[in-house]
Amino acid sequence: MGSPFESFFCGDCGSLIYKKTAAHAMQDVAIVAAGLLDGDGIFEDLSMDTELYTEHRANWLKPMDGWTQVQKLPS
Repeated sequence: MGSPFESFFCGDCGSLIYKKTAAHAMQDVAIVAAGLLDGDGIFEDLSMDTELYTEHRANWLKPMDGWTQVQKLPS
C-alpha cells in the first residue's frame, strides 16, 4: 500500500475538507473536497492537470486529454 492520508474535517458539521499525505511526491499538495467549493465560476478558476489512482479507473472512463496519469502514489 502507499502512504496513508490524514483527513481534515469541519469542526461544526464533520464534513471532509481536505486530505494530505507525507508521501514525497505529494508533500506540498492538499486534496480538497470539490463539494466544498461554492460560488459562480469557481471551477473555471481552478487549475487541474492530474488524475490520481488511474489503475482503479472504470474501463468505460477515458483519460483526460493532456493530464498527467498517476496509477498509484509512491510511498
